[in-house]
Parts: sequence; structure tokens; C-alpha cells
Amino acid sequence: MPNQKGINMNFSTLLSKSLFLSNPVFKKIISSVIGSTPWLVKALPLEVYRSKSKRLRGLVNELSEEISQYRKVSTPDRTKEALKTVLINLWVGVYFQKPIRYSRDKSAYASAKRYGKLFFKYDRLIPVIDAMEEMGLLYQKKGLFIFDKEFGFQTRM
Repeated sequence: MPNQKGINMNFSTLLSKSLFLSNPVFKKIISSVIGSTPWLVKALPLEVYRSKSKRLRGLVNELSEEISQYRKVSTPDRTKEALKTVLINLWVGVYFQKPIRYSRDKSAYASAKRYGKLFFKYDRLIPVIDAMEEMGLLYQKKGLFIFDKEFGFQTRM
């Protein structure tokens, strides 16, 4: 988001500016999105991580069976890959004590966009995350985007 001088600033930089926090419109947006949980502001992006851990593989196999009770699974191997990605990202988030941010916008998963280039598929990743929330394994704070203000948050988990 550019400021008056045309310099790009990320949200955490803007949040630290007292002028930004004193603006009632942005203050209302921030409180509606993150409530009283400021740790949601600084989130890590969903990334691709690899692991050959046998313990992780066992956990993925166990959880994928449970997820199939909450969601229809047409390709079990690909669902397991999505689950493995989510679990590793959650572990990284716990390690750094930050939530993981990701898009729930289906168009963000097109092949030319960031998630598409990382080989994430909306129809695999989002149902896995939603099922994990239903199972009580994670919590999501849904994001929002205000088009006229060109301001928003991605969903956090």
C-alpha cells in the first residue's frame, strides 16, 4: 500500500504508524478483522515444505482417514499431500509463534498465480483446512478485502 510519498509499505509497518492507528476507518477495519488479537497481523505465508518424516507420514495417514468422514475425498494421495503441507505450515507457525496466512479466493489458485505456481489446488487445500477446523484441530480467522479502500487481510490459521 503506497503512502503519501509513494513508498510501498506493508501492513505491519502501517500498523506501527500512529497516524494509521488514529484513523477511525482503519481502526474499525482492524478491530473487525483481528479483534483483540494483534498476533494475527504478522502472519507467515503458506509455503511448500517437504519432509520424509515417518512420524509425519503416520499422522497424515491417520488424519486423512478422519478427514474423509468430514469431506468427500476423491484423490486420497493428493489430499494427503495437501494435509501434509498444512501440518508442516502449522508446525512452522507454532515454532515462530505466528499464524499462517492463505487465500480463500479461488482465482488465487490459477496456474499463473502464486499458489498455482506452488502447485496448490483450491479444491484440495481449502476442504482439508475446513475439515481440520471442524475437527477442532485448528482455528481460522477469515480474511476480507475492502475494494474501495484497497485494503484487506488474507485468512489466517
